[in-house]
Amino acid sequence: MEIIGQPITLKARDQSPIAATLWQNDAPKGIIAINAGTCVDQKFYFRFAHWLAQQNYDVLTYDYRGVGLSAPENLKGFKASIVDWGQLDIPAVIDWMLKKYPTNKRYMIGHSMGGQIVGLADNFNQIDKMVAFVPSYGNWQNNAAKGRWKTGLKWATVFPLAVLRTGYFPASSMNMGNDWPKGVTWDWWSWGIRRLPHYKIMDNRGVQHFYQEVTVPIKAYFTIDDLIATKRCIPHYKIDFASTDLEVVILKPEDYGLKKIAHMGMFSPKCLTLWQQTITDLTS
Repeated sequence: MEIIGQPITLKARDQSPIAATLWQNDAPKGIIAINAGTCVDQKFYFRFAHWLAQQNYDVLTYDYRGVGLSAPENLKGFKASIVDWGQLDIPAVIDWMLKKYPTNKRYMIGHSMGGQIVGLADNFNQIDKMVAFVPSYGNWQNNAAKGRWKTGLKWATVFPLAVLRTGYFPASSMNMGNDWPKGVTWDWWSWGIRRLPHYKIMDNRGVQHFYQEVTVPIKAYFTIDDLIATKRCIPHYKIDFASTDLEVVILKPEDYGLKKIAHMGMFSPKCLTLWQQTITDLTS
C-alpha cells in the first residue's frame, strides 16, 4: 500500500503553529520525527521520510517557526530564534509524540543543528533514541581549512549588515536556501563567532538548557568530506552530551560507493545503505 504524507499542524509550546507532515501505517513499529537542519525546509527530507514509512514506521517531518510552511509571507519583524526551536518547537513535537504514541517507541533523527539543539528541550529524555547526522556548531573555526577565513569574514560582515538592512537574512537572494528570521540569524551569528560547546554558550547567555542531563542514547554520524560539521566539532559534541551513551562514526563516501556525502548527501537515495543502517541504529 502506498503511504502518502498528510499535512497536519502542531502547536508549539507557546501555541505558535508548526506546519508538519505525517506518514502513517496501520500498525507502526514506532514513530520517527525528523529535526531539520538550520533553515532547511521539511520537503528536503520527504524522500527519506517516505522510505522510513515504507519500513513500517510512522514518520513526522516539520518546519521550525520562520521556515518553510511555518513562515509568514514577510519575515521582517517576525520573532523567531534557534533557541525558540529548541525550547518551544522540538518539545512540542515530543509532546505530540507522547500523546499520540504513548505505547510506541519514539525516535528522532536530527540533521545538522537539528541533532544539536535537542539539548534545549526539557522533555528530550522522553525519546528512546536519536541518530544525529553531521551535528554542527555553526562556528566558522570548526569549518574545513579550505574557505574557513572567507566564512569568518562573512560572519563578521555580511550576516549582520544584511540583517540590519532588511530586518531578516535574505539567504534566497544569495543562493543560500530559505531566508532566515532576524532572531535565527543573531543566534547563528553569536554562536558562530565563539568556538565553545553549546552548553557553555547557553550558560554564558543565561539560557536554560539540559545538555548535561540528556540520557537518550545517541549515534552521531560525521562525514570526512563535510566542510561545515568537521571532526573539529566532535569534541564539543561529546562534551555537550557527556551524560549519555554517545557513539560517533565518521563516514567515508567511498565506503558507500559514492564520490561525495558532505553535509547534505545522506538524505539522497544514493545513501540507501546508510538509510538501512539508520533503522538498525534506532532499534538496536
